[in-house]
Amino acid sequence: YALRLDFDDGHNSGLFSWAYFSHLQTQHDELWQTYQQRVAEHNANKDSVPIKFVP
Repeated sequence: YALRLDFDDGHNSGLFSWAYFSHLQTQHDELWQTYQQRVAEHNANKDSVPIKFVP
């Protein structure tokens, strides 16, 4: 069995198993910390791309 989530923006693709939801629940803190670290790293690197002006 699986669940399909219907979001208010009309997005409804993907089927998610109970095992996947269980994984999200049991690993919530670790997954959330990893997500926050990745967002912070992305934001830190956003403006670090060198810009070259070529005449």
